[in-house]
Amino acid sequence: MKKLTILASALLLTTIFSGCASSSSPTTPQEVRESVGSGMFSTKKDSFVVNRPYYKVASLLQRNSKKCLNKSFKHTSTTHNGYYMQTSTDQMYYKTKFKRGRTLSTLEVKGDSDSLQSGMTSAIYGEAFKDGYFIAIVDLHKKGNKTQVDIYRGSMLMGVQEDIVNAIKNWAKTGSRSCPNIAP
Repeated sequence: MKKLTILASALLLTTIFSGCASSSSPTTPQEVRESVGSGMFSTKKDSFVVNRPYYKVASLLQRNSKKCLNKSFKHTSTTHNGYYMQTSTDQMYYKTKFKRGRTLSTLEVKGDSDSLQSGMTSAIYGEAFKDGYFIAIVDLHKKGNKTQVDIYRGSMLMGVQEDIVNAIKNWAKTGSRSCPNIAP
């Protein structure tokens, strides 16, 4: 069930950030921010301030995202289509990119799969998802001895994607170093 949820979440996020394929899909963190800011369907911005210094929050998110979220695994799912069942195996990828500055740092979290990069999905979206789809953009802002955290994401995240966003919130708020279980 978790495997099917992963694929469904990927397709849902693809649809959300693509504007149901009627407009161009965000391909940069700024385009994701603008999509969420404009009220695009099923997107959300979580904002909170943590009582922890910026450099500590940024260091922890950089270290934990690299250690915990850069994962690759195979999953198998079965689709029921009337009287037929089709089983497929796919390679899933989660990857991060962290850009650190003196007063602003950005964490990009992306998901990808072999099936997303081939076949019908690639034909429909072209270059938009060449490097995967955004799960979340996390901005950390230095605010004196505190840190402002802004997370731009889909509002209907499920399964692994929801676990990833919750882990990021937990890392920022508590300083925890525990990794979410993102492999099925």
